[in-house]
Amino acid sequence: MRNYHLFIIRQEYYELYNDNPHLLYKALSSLFKVTLNNYSFGLSIFEQLCEPINVNYLSDYLNYRFRIAHNKRKYLVINPKLKENTLIFIRPSHIHLFSNVNIPHVMSLFYLYQRRIFVIDVDNHDYFWLKDYHQSFVSHI
Repeated sequence: MRNYHLFIIRQEYYELYNDNPHLLYKALSSLFKVTLNNYSFGLSIFEQLCEPINVNYLSDYLNYRFRIAHNKRKYLVINPKLKENTLIFIRPSHIHLFSNVNIPHVMSLFYLYQRRIFVIDVDNHDYFWLKDYHQSFVSHI
């Protein structure tokens, strides 16, 4: 099971970290270790690096596109053709995906929403720019 977090990176930091994503991964993965004592520090890092998600826009789009099972901002996408099951949580800070496949095809929708998305999987110490997988999504359509 993969546990992905998708963040929209501000333009100036996208340009800075585009060729050095490891530093961006270190900064964003530190957000998952924030405690109540250093919450303001974590919030400061997030606000500096990331743009907020337009939750209503994405929710409306997912409802229109898939008419999938959902509960508020939680969506379950089942793709029997690709043997893919993905649970999506849309939050103002980031998009959170749980999937049974390494790179869920549903991620392609988020690339269409925003090109500067950085994906991390803290559990597996994995990270990548979503744009780097866009071509593989298109080839499976």
